[in-house]
Amino acid sequence: MNLSAPGGGGAAPIANKVFTDKIIKLMPGYNGSDLRRINHALKVFVFAQTIGHGEKCDERTQTIIEYASILHDIGLHKAEETGKTLLDSMYLKNPPYSA
Repeated sequence: MNLSAPGGGGAAPIANKVFTDKIIKLMPGYNGSDLRRINHALKVFVFAQTIGHGEKCDERTQTIIEYASILHDIGLHKAEETGKTLLDSMYLKNPPYSA
């Protein structure tokens, strides 16, 4: 799988391990004392990282996979503040097709 930049020409990786490490270090500040959420994000990250390596993804694709995995629940706190689930919030912005 190769998610190279539009227009072709193998673009350099969009980021590196330093940024991923920074995101992980910021998680307790974002999630507070919610260890369940922190552990969930870290497990998803490790699983995604392992799968990406197992699939022999190029460096750019691996970076995208890792960022997406660690940030996949980023909007959850905001959704909970409004009393809505994340899925409810998504449907409010993009209602499903109805006949």
